[in-house]
Amino acid sequence: MSEDSVRDARVGTRRLNRLALASVGCTVIALAGVVGLGVVAVAVFAVGAGHVALQQIAVRGERGAALAYASLVVCYLLGTWAVLHAIWWTIPFAGQ
Repeated sequence: MSEDSVRDARVGTRRLNRLALASVGCTVIALAGVVGLGVVAVAVFAVGAGHVALQQIAVRGERGAALAYASLVVCYLLGTWAVLHAIWWTIPFAGQ
């Protein structure tokens, strides 16, 4: 058995990181919160799970980095939107 076939066999059996999946799940819940369920704060958990997932993926050689990165991007955009939204609604009351 050649070295390339052994490497290909190992790459094919890598498992998907569970925290990357949890991060995506929390992101979906947070996006549902934007629509009206009021659970946008779950994005904080998605960010934490995404960062820990990336660390675990790097150490363990697991799959799921793209899921973790996508979750982080969406949740950071949600956080930015929330801050800008809060500032937008605070400005009219600043002079009173």
